[in-house]
Amino acid sequence: MKRVSNAQIADILDQIGDLLELENEDAFRVRTYRRAAETIRAYPEELAELYVQGKLTTVPGIGKSLAEKIGEYLEKGRLAYLEDLRSRYPDGVLEMLKIPGFGPRSAARVYRELNVTTVEELEAAAKDGRLAGLPGFGAKSAEKLLHNIALYRQATERALLAEVLPVAESLVGKLRALAEVIEAEMAGSARRRRETVGDLDILATSSEPAKVCQAFARFEELVEVIAAGETKVSGRLEGGRQVDLRVVPRESYGAALQYFTGSQQHNISLRARANKMGLTVNEYGVFKVKDGKQGEKIAGRTEE
Repeated sequence: MKRVSNAQIADILDQIGDLLELENEDAFRVRTYRRAAETIRAYPEELAELYVQGKLTTVPGIGKSLAEKIGEYLEKGRLAYLEDLRSRYPDGVLEMLKIPGFGPRSAARVYRELNVTTVEELEAAAKDGRLAGLPGFGAKSAEKLLHNIALYRQATERALLAEVLPVAESLVGKLRALAEVIEAEMAGSARRRRETVGDLDILATSSEPAKVCQAFARFEELVEVIAAGETKVSGRLEGGRQVDLRVVPRESYGAALQYFTGSQQHNISLRARANKMGLTVNEYGVFKVKDGKQGEKIAGRTEE
């Protein structure tokens, strides 16, 4: 069975939600996938372990249909339903969804009504007046879209650590000043002090995660909030770079800090070493494994 984290499963469900919106599907179906993704990201147990135990449907919001799809992805490393949805659109249309403020319904309209299939074609349509001619868009919408395309391109480029460290330290400092926050730290490549960084990752621990997320979403450094839930907020900084805040339980803070700081290869090596010791490691902690099932938690509060 493929080793998959809760975050990866949540990303798959979010992709399905985006594609269903492109298809103009019923809003209830879309929300089902969105809410399930949010729940899974914050869930304290690994869904891969629950699948082995036949307990996926014990997770709030995971019914039989979703459980079957998650199981298929865990077993095969792919999901036929997602691949079918993806096959209906050119890759460039899916890339458009990454542009700030340009959602699935807008992407579907320009694809169907203007035959726009790439970000470059979308930019051209915004410049030559075709986009402004669509009902519901207009000249101001086209101008804003051009600005957001520029932000998207800037955000996809890695920045020098020295350029982003001041804002990262400012955000962490403001989080630590909140009464609800117990601990906060930057993670990812910024914490590893790589010469260049992509998105900024920040972790915090609190017994009131929703209040922390609400406060973070109001920080002046964020020029846009992309998504906000009870345990995670994604936003954009001036210049378009994305910043993600995750609020985790105190007993999992060290494990989460290690998980979201380490490179992918480091995490793979760590899990392999743990498996040889009869343990499993994830963003929630270190657990004993008995009869192939996740058992007692033995560490997670700190990185040591």
